[in-house]
Amino acid sequence: MNGPTRTAGQRPRRHHRAKLILASAAIGIASLFVTTAPSLAAGKFDMGEFDRDVFFFGGAFENQDFGHAFNPFGDNYNGDWEVGGGYQQFFARWGGFRLGGEAGAALRFSNSMSAEVWGGVVGRYDGLAIGPLHISPAFTAGFSAVSGYISSEANQIPALGRGVPLLYFLGPEINFSLDQYPNVEAFWRIQHRSGGYGSIAKIDAANADVVGLRFKF
Repeated sequence: MNGPTRTAGQRPRRHHRAKLILASAAIGIASLFVTTAPSLAAGKFDMGEFDRDVFFFGGAFENQDFGHAFNPFGDNYNGDWEVGGGYQQFFARWGGFRLGGEAGAALRFSNSMSAEVWGGVVGRYDGLAIGPLHISPAFTAGFSAVSGYISSEANQIPALGRGVPLLYFLGPEINFSLDQYPNVEAFWRIQHRSGGYGSIAKIDAANADVVGLRFKF
């Protein structure tokens, strides 16, 4: 893959900036979680009572493939970042497992700005707990469309010889909430766009590690 030439000093600075953005976002989310949860949560609901939610996030892009994004503490950030949010509605429940739909939008920032919208099916499991801490893994799968290319996808598009604004979307995540504040969650998530091993295009377009807050109702 061919991309823009960077000097030896640019890349460490961009990595440092991306890590700073992600760390600052995580600290901000944690602080907001602690200060906002008591005022928003009634403290009398169980985890299964909420079928809808809105969420907001921010984070940084990786310069490697989907698998590397599962290590948010690595040195793979390239200095590009995004902010976004979305809405979830759950329609079916089997014990601790729920199934629903998700729609979202984000702004992505590099040397230029790009908008992204996505939609898909989301599955979630609410059956894990360590004392008062609830841990809920979730996974969203669907399609993503962008207005322009940034980050590692911008470097891969020239080799394809065509644009691919519509790609598959994957959003694995882990949510954290407390017994007394069940309708407020902090989460870590991967925002992934790709061509699905060539079924749309041979491209692993963009991978971002993000942290955010979810408000359930």
